[in-house]
Parts: sequence; structure tokens; C-alpha cells
Amino acid sequence: MPIVGIVWHTLEGSSSGSRDWWRQCNCASAHFIVEKTGRILQCVELQNRAWHAGTEPWEGRSQFWTNHNANSGTVGIELEGYASQPSFPRVQIDACIKLARWLTREYTIIPEHLPDTWQGHKRHSDVSNQRSDPGNAFPLAEVLRACGG
Repeated sequence: MPIVGIVWHTLEGSSSGSRDWWRQCNCASAHFIVEKTGRILQCVELQNRAWHAGTEPWEGRSQFWTNHNANSGTVGIELEGYASQPSFPRVQIDACIKLARWLTREYTIIPEHLPDTWQGHKRHSDVSNQRSDPGNAFPLAEVLRACGG
């Protein structure tokens, strides 16, 4: 499936700790991590599926996400930090904008928040009722405006 969307997450921890855990469990991953310093790390090649948005059809998911695996056709971007303690430094947000602009142009991703479709940008909480990330402190509207939305 071609890339048509982005799912925004928080790591719920540090970049190095999360990457270590991904290597040990081999059960989760993301295409990119945006660290608090603004450094962008690519963890999975874009032509490969990253396991960033779960696979279980948990109760409470919309009909669309119950029947579709959000890992296909979407790029997973993890922000270093915690949804419960939202603190996204300006340098981290600027890096998110830079990455989102490139992905939006490169893959013709719709620069809109479209939670119940493969296309556009979505929060992890749009896909899973078990998650609250990246939280309301993440300025998704600003990112979308910077991408032309």
C-alpha cells in the first residue's frame, strides 16, 4: 500500500530507551523519532511497514480502525517525551514541521487532520482508544498549516 498518511505518537520515554526496548522485544517500531533536541532519527525505511499503531481491534475503536491495520500506508512518527507530561520544545516542533513538510510533498499526503481514514494526519489517539498520545500540547494544527493545510 502506498504511503498516504502520518500517525503522530509520543514515545512515553526517551529516544535511546525506546530504541533499546524495540530491539529487545521486536514488537514495535516507528519510521522516525523526533528527539527533544530536534534531531530526527529514521528507524525504519519508508518502503517497509513499521509497527507503530497496534494491531488489536480493541473495543471502542471506530469501525474503520477495527477493520484496518493502521500500520499499512502510514508513516509512524514518535516524539520523544510523554503524553501525560507534554513538553515539546520549539526545536522539536520545528523538526516535526520540517519532517512533515517533506513527507507531505514527497508522498502527496493530505495536510489535514483526518482521523477515520488512511489519508492525512492523525494522532495515535485517533487510531486507538487505549492511547492518549501525542496529547493536546502537540500543535498538530500548526504542523498542518506549515504543510499547506
